[in-house]
Amino acid sequence: MSRHDSVIRLSSFAVNDVWRRLITKRRLTLRNITMKLSKTYEMVDAVVRFGSFRRAADKMFITSTALNRRIIGLEQELGVDLFDRHPHGVRLTVAGELLITHIRKYFADLESVKSAISDLSGERRGEIRVATTNGFADLLTIESVKYRNIHPAVSIKVEFMTLDMVEANLIDHSADFGLILGSLDPRVFYSQFSRELPIKAVMNKSHPLAKHEKVSFGDCSQFPMALLSSNMGIREAIDRCSRSKDIKINPVIETNNIGFLINYTLLGDTISFIVEGTSLGQTDNPNLITRDLSGKDNPHITMQLAQLRGKILSVASGKFASQVSNRLSEIEKN
Repeated sequence: MSRHDSVIRLSSFAVNDVWRRLITKRRLTLRNITMKLSKTYEMVDAVVRFGSFRRAADKMFITSTALNRRIIGLEQELGVDLFDRHPHGVRLTVAGELLITHIRKYFADLESVKSAISDLSGERRGEIRVATTNGFADLLTIESVKYRNIHPAVSIKVEFMTLDMVEANLIDHSADFGLILGSLDPRVFYSQFSRELPIKAVMNKSHPLAKHEKVSFGDCSQFPMALLSSNMGIREAIDRCSRSKDIKINPVIETNNIGFLINYTLLGDTISFIVEGTSLGQTDNPNLITRDLSGKDNPHITMQLAQLRGKILSVASGKFASQVSNRLSEIEKN
């Protein structure tokens, strides 16, 4: 090989090496930018969730100064304030509300992609986030155990909350799907499973109304009532029924916990109302009597498994939602 050819080959190698370095540097730069953006998004989301820079910084194990500096930098880049800062905390501005919706959709979409990629490798991974109202603890416990026995690399987060909070969590992508008792706007949410269920009266077996096969809503109103809180789906249905029948109800006990409601009714002299069925966690206690309500226009409620319209669930969340939906269908048939 001539000296001239050696020089050419050396020069070619040097040029290729330069290009490789430039490409590698560009990839690293893009990766750093992406990681920095994700971290900034996490910081904004933490401030919103915890209501202050200090609490968010504590949860993220960084100084509040560093967190505040990063968010100020984002605000300067966007040219708007994301938070109204007050002595006792922070509140999102209109621009901040728009950004937090984008941030939570960004993380939800990222989780879907990660889940799909994991499925390609033959191992399902990811996180499933379920928002639910009271009454589904037994069902979700059993179905979660069954799912994780097959897919142990998947984590499941189940949070119990009021109906309006479930709706908010679905809209801001904090939850993948919701399992609820109550109604959601069909223009905003898609229901994978939906059934209308009658609400029944429940009392202990020594109650005067227990001897009747059916009781009217008016009969029930003559006795002390123990009811769920006014922001829960069953209570909303009871209140609608009382208004339509022009019957005044004055509960002596109110609670947001179905277990407490059932236990008090079992031990006390009150009448309450439940949606009967093993899917809602009621126990088959022989001292607890349920009765159908007689007459017309009695309270009923929708049980549904729903998600935000247009939202693409991750593979893991989609499979779990289908599993829970199928189980609800099986329970209904039985």
